[in-house]
Amino acid sequence: MKKLTLSLFCAGVISTASIAEDLCNAAYQAGNYTQSEQCYIKQLKKERSFNNLYRAGVSLYRQERYQEALPYATEAEKKAQSLDDYAVVYSLLGTIYRTLGNLDQAYVYYMKSLDIELKIGSTDDISTAYNNLGTYYFGKSQYQKALEFYEKSLSYQKESKKGVTYNNLAELYVGMGDVKKAEEMYLKAIANDERFGNYSDLGSSKANLGAFYYNQSRYDEAKTVLYEALNIAQKAGLKETEINVARVLALIVLEKKTKK
Repeated sequence: MKKLTLSLFCAGVISTASIAEDLCNAAYQAGNYTQSEQCYIKQLKKERSFNNLYRAGVSLYRQERYQEALPYATEAEKKAQSLDDYAVVYSLLGTIYRTLGNLDQAYVYYMKSLDIELKIGSTDDISTAYNNLGTYYFGKSQYQKALEFYEKSLSYQKESKKGVTYNNLAELYVGMGDVKKAEEMYLKAIANDERFGNYSDLGSSKANLGAFYYNQSRYDEAKTVLYEALNIAQKAGLKETEINVARVLALIVLEKKTKK
């Protein structure tokens, strides 16, 4: 989706609607999804436009509030007009349905998104479409197929966007039983998130690495990473990650008590 900018061609008063959109856009681009959610939902009371609906949906999704994001994404689909609009909303809907466990519906939207992205020819968006299909096949336990799409995604992807795919590859290698490769990918995801300031993704990546260490009975390493993840999750409003991290930390305490 194209970044919105405010252009002034003559001197005059900037409308309050333009100022509000600029504030919403600033929060959204900065990854402050709690603020952008509130801002776009407020904007929706004035105008139920594609942009307001789509970005409200993304903001909620990025806070792991998937069920709440779905109605906004569904309505945004009805408001879509351009190929760019359809491509991004199909990708969002596919990801929401996948996260909610409806893989068949996710696949339909992912394929629609990929078809459009290939027509548009944007390499970054094509990489996202391939990454989405990788997550679909991973959910179906078709690991080699998932690996194929993740590798395709990386070949198109900007360096600043690779953290998510590294994290997905780590999950895949866990499923394939390659523990060494999984840890390597988790660490690459974290390094990428830190390098490019992808704060919300960093919280998820650290949470996943902490859970990985727990499953390897590496409890001290797990605690260190999980407390870092918990701090990020609380600041970024990642409720599901916060709950999952707290659960694993509780399990570590229980394991240590059992061994005494």
